[in-house]
Amino acid sequence: LDRTFKLLGEVGNDMLWITAQRKTHFGNEHAMIRFKKQGGKLVPDLSIAEKYLDMAVKHMGKMRIVALYAYRCPWGPGMHYGRHKSKDLPILLTVIGPDGKLQEVEGPKWGTPECVKLWKPMFDGMKKLLAKHGIPAKHLMVGATGDIPVTDPALDNIREASGGLLWVFESHVSRSMLGSKKDHPVGYITRAWGGDGAHQDPDFGRGFGWKNTTGLWRTVTREGFHNHALPALRWRLEAMVTNVMHPPQVGGNKDYGTHGIGRLGADFWDVLADKRGRKFELCGRYPETAWGQLKVSYCGKHFLRPGRDGAIGTAPLEMLRENAQEIEARIFVEKALADPRRKAGLGGELAARAQKLLDDRTRVVHSSLRTVDARGPLTLGIQERSEELYALAAEVAAKLNSR
Repeated sequence: LDRTFKLLGEVGNDMLWITAQRKTHFGNEHAMIRFKKQGGKLVPDLSIAEKYLDMAVKHMGKMRIVALYAYRCPWGPGMHYGRHKSKDLPILLTVIGPDGKLQEVEGPKWGTPECVKLWKPMFDGMKKLLAKHGIPAKHLMVGATGDIPVTDPALDNIREASGGLLWVFESHVSRSMLGSKKDHPVGYITRAWGGDGAHQDPDFGRGFGWKNTTGLWRTVTREGFHNHALPALRWRLEAMVTNVMHPPQVGGNKDYGTHGIGRLGADFWDVLADKRGRKFELCGRYPETAWGQLKVSYCGKHFLRPGRDGAIGTAPLEMLRENAQEIEARIFVEKALADPRRKAGLGGELAARAQKLLDDRTRVVHSSLRTVDARGPLTLGIQERSEELYALAAEVAAKLNSR
């Protein structure tokens, strides 16, 4: 895992999942947070979670989200957000028995005082672990919910036990609030099929993912990145952060994009075998939490591969790394153009040239999504355009520094 987190840290991953229930969508037989029976009640054991967090922070720093998987979002055939009656799956806990062996125990029912008593010490303990690393308590979020809405009793239990932590929401739709009264805020959103955004020509509107104030908004593209043609993958991130959001989701503002891509697998390798010997991944292996077409492996099983001494990098990982670095350069220039004072400092000629280069680049990355032949982006001069972008960023930086 040390090697895995090192690679994820190099490409800017800023989210960590810690399981508090077993049989989640990730396919974990047991939970990372376990419980012990003391004086007739269950007390959380955070020792594994603490080691896991320590290792992640070592390579990924003060992550923006530490998602505590305390709610198992149900799934069944034909389910889609708002098309069915909500229900809560049983709480499945891992309990350490007196003999040290792991026991599979069902927790209290959602909507009961006992449920709050179970979860509150766990949330309090996790906040202390984050504080040890200087990570604000608000970076701890609750997951996971998706197409099937969480019931009001479960939402109320979590709010009381956690002190009102934000939710992680991963779905075909976008919701900034959960519950029948829409009074449970979401802090992180991933949305399938484009993130409520549209790829359009800059002449008709520009999207700026860094301006998005609706939350940490990511896109799930559901294209199987592990099998995706590398040329098409090369500009995928930039296409997302330059799209234009649909007005209803952003209060009527059209100049917002997504922050990037989320809900992708790092190392969901094919490690299990069915009766015919065919290999498949861990995620989605439990039918009640399979998540249908929002399954992690539908979006990307792995950007890493198994090596002799741990995970190793891949060509797709390098595609994402290069793309993310170029987006950083792009955003640097965009912020300079968005600030009237800094834009004036650049001068009219440089500002116009910078905007044209960014607009031309947007058209190219958007066209790369629509090409029928996945090799099409190879004809778009990726390396040459990268050189032009970095040269522009350096020129803008020099101009601003000189003033």
